Amino acid sequence: VELWDRPGYVPGMVQYIQAFVGQSPSSLADGQLTACLGIFQKLIASTANDQHGMALLATLVEYYGGGRLTNEITVEILRVLMVRLSSRKTTKYVHLLVYVLSMFTMKSGGDALVS
Repeated sequence: VELWDRPGYVPGMVQYIQAFVGQSPSSLADGQLTACLGIFQKLIASTANDQHGMALLATLVEYYGGGRLTNEITVEILRVLMVRLSSRKTTKYVHLLVYVLSMFTMKSGGDALVS
């Protein structure tokens, strides 16, 4: 059983990653960024953990929004978000989605979100 499958561990591990990224954004290698995005994808697949996945994504957008999130990565993130929205839409998820998309727009500009 993975640690990410245990509900008690998820909030602490997400906060740990957020603190690590916040303290030293340049120390996260590209492979680790991809791993963080995989964790985000796993967390938003569950309605019980979607707020933690969105918090992780918000942190990644905050620190890497203008630079390291390439167009391909951004398209994949948006695809994952929209698939989740169409499959299991909840009020909480919609609020978190609006928050993350507005944060992305602030960091990267509206043109990056539209294209």
